[in-house]
Amino acid sequence: LPTPIKTWLEKQSFNELLPIQDLVNRCSLEEKQLIISSPTGSGKTLAFLIPVVKKISSSPKSRVLILSPSPELAMQNIKVIRAILPETKATAVIGGVNIDRQKDQLKKRPQVISATPGRLRDFILRGLIKPKDFDLLIIDEIDALLREGIENLVADLLQNMPVEEHECIVASATVTNKTEELLTYWRPEFFLIENETFLLAITLGK
Repeated sequence: LPTPIKTWLEKQSFNELLPIQDLVNRCSLEEKQLIISSPTGSGKTLAFLIPVVKKISSSPKSRVLILSPSPELAMQNIKVIRAILPETKATAVIGGVNIDRQKDQLKKRPQVISATPGRLRDFILRGLIKPKDFDLLIIDEIDALLREGIENLVADLLQNMPVEEHECIVASATVTNKTEELLTYWRPEFFLIENETFLLAITLGK
């Protein structure tokens, strides 16, 4: 584990990782395209943030884009990141917030951006956010996002962040058959980690 994660865990009086966190920590050493399927309350947020911290700790100039279905979830992710990496510039790009203030934050070139679909799409169209500039894409609660009909946004992000140069981690409390099929179609390299039995699952589509 990177030192910032260890320090944060100690402050929270956690002596060990939860099962899904341990699986992601080990798998992220090998696989760069991950799907995390784990129930709500099982420690999924910290699980997908472990690779984020690894990326930033090992490559200080790297950048991370996080897509979440709601402003509340986007802000929750930013809060945890700031607690673990207080020196890292992290900002939220969400609806319902003054757009000019968010533009000003983007001018500072934050390393981590946590966004909701509508505002992210708007800023991409304006040229204020360029997916190719990020090294790691996190898609939180993918099933909820797909239910909102944003397949085109997810597809565009993956297309503009090719597997040869970009890592992607997709997380969800559940992963439906439709989600599996879409993700496999977009990126066959995805490696599925399931929390139900705490065992490593087979690669999707194989």
